Amino acid sequence: MKFYRINLYGRVHGVGLRYSALNAAKRHHLCGTARNTRDSVEIIVNDKDFLDKLDLPSFARITEKTIEELDLEEFKDFNIIDGVY
Repeated sequence: MKFYRINLYGRVHGVGLRYSALNAAKRHHLCGTARNTRDSVEIIVNDKDFLDKLDLPSFARITEKTIEELDLEEFKDFNIIDGVY
């Protein structure tokens, strides 16, 4: 199955971005994960157009983004991974 790794850079930590990703994924019945990295929020999701469905928190500011296509085993749900990786 096709999944996409989306890395969002800018003011992305401590603003609720991972929870906004979780809500959007649940609303659209998508699978994957959201986690903080040292300098970004990484979202892995089975929808190339996920960013169009994401309602950014008011304090978030995206200055850069990358999207990479992945071949992964299917996730069964969407989860937040705690911690910084």
